[in-house]
Amino acid sequence: MLKRTRLGLQYSLLVQYDALRLSAAMYDAGHRNEAVRLANAIFVLLGPDMRNHNSILRQLGAIDESFLLPSSADSRGPHGSAPIAAQLYAYTAGDGGGGYTIECAPFGHEPLSAGRRLPVAEWWSEGVLSGIGAPKTLSRLEVVRIMRDQDGGAHLDDHIKDETYLAVYLKGTGFLYKPSADSEVSLPVEGALEATVRQMAYEVDRGVRGFALSAQAALAEAASKGPLYPQYFEMESATST
Repeated sequence: MLKRTRLGLQYSLLVQYDALRLSAAMYDAGHRNEAVRLANAIFVLLGPDMRNHNSILRQLGAIDESFLLPSSADSRGPHGSAPIAAQLYAYTAGDGGGGYTIECAPFGHEPLSAGRRLPVAEWWSEGVLSGIGAPKTLSRLEVVRIMRDQDGGAHLDDHIKDETYLAVYLKGTGFLYKPSADSEVSLPVEGALEATVRQMAYEVDRGVRGFALSAQAALAEAASKGPLYPQYFEMESATST
């Protein structure tokens, strides 16, 4: 059978890193549904080990005690706080009228300059998103698994049972608005999960960029030796351990 070589893993790293950056650019251009693909790329790059999953960076031996990821969550609270905000946009219609739209938005690059960095396991488990009336705060891993395993990144569940997810989805995360001045009800601002995943993409991009640059250099060197694809795999005996 075939086993991926280190060069093959570096190539796979670049595939997922490019997917992360492309989906992030599309998200920023207004395609908010790219969040499910961002979640999948983040998980494949450095998701925790599971029965059927071993992340690319783990296979490359890159995740150790010295590898830290930037965190743009607020560390002052016991569970952190959502690294997102509600943003108001004004628009003008063709007939001269107009109005406003409001949605959740990631904080972007600026919070990363604070220099707060965490070991990978702590980064995944840090609380980043709370729903109104939710029994707990969602960690980064829970946000990614919701987007990846329930909302279509890799799987799509036909029923949503998790109480915290339901609280985020139905009641909001603390960002509420009135659809009109005389409205008696307040509605949750949409897009909190998606904006949180986009902010995570800022963190992951910053954290793994050095590995991506090293992978690019390794592939460029390997290309001078011959076709790349045969160098991505090596034969391994079915009885080897």
